[in-house]
Amino acid sequence: MYSPWGKVDNQRVVAEGVLCVSTPSHGGVKLDRKRNALIPAYMRAKSGWYEEDCQWSIPYVILKLGSQEQQEQALKTFRSWYPTEYEQYTNTVLLPGESYKKDQYLFNEENKNKLVGISAYGPSPLFSKGFVCVTATLGGIRGNAERQFLVPAKEYENRNHFGFVIEDPSKYREVKF
Repeated sequence: MYSPWGKVDNQRVVAEGVLCVSTPSHGGVKLDRKRNALIPAYMRAKSGWYEEDCQWSIPYVILKLGSQEQQEQALKTFRSWYPTEYEQYTNTVLLPGESYKKDQYLFNEENKNKLVGISAYGPSPLFSKGFVCVTATLGGIRGNAERQFLVPAKEYENRNHFGFVIEDPSKYREVKF
């Protein structure tokens, strides 16, 4: 059997018409046509293949597959990585902190006109002890003009997990290499 990730070297029947497969590089869930037709069109994979990192959660939630523990993990993964589909399916609105992808989108929207760190390094003999050199771009978008700032390491350690926002560039020493 072949999958989108190559030749299947292991497969397990999860339920009628549902296989869990693995390959040397990746894996996922394969639904037959009948089971795949039960997935709402706005989140259905036409091929019936759902990769193992995040997509697997869609058939597990919709078809109520697996153990109670697997169901809970599937719901958490679905909510976190497919917030729009989750909100539509459950007719709810996710609050901040309930979905990684929605939080990331909100962070990006809130900071699109600010300098956001895209990389950092330090300490280094090139600059004072206790500082990190943060490379930042407008909105944190790679390809935008880069600027480097020396930021106290303690301050940088408390950054948001989506990035370090430079609210006021004049607060930090800008460096040019």
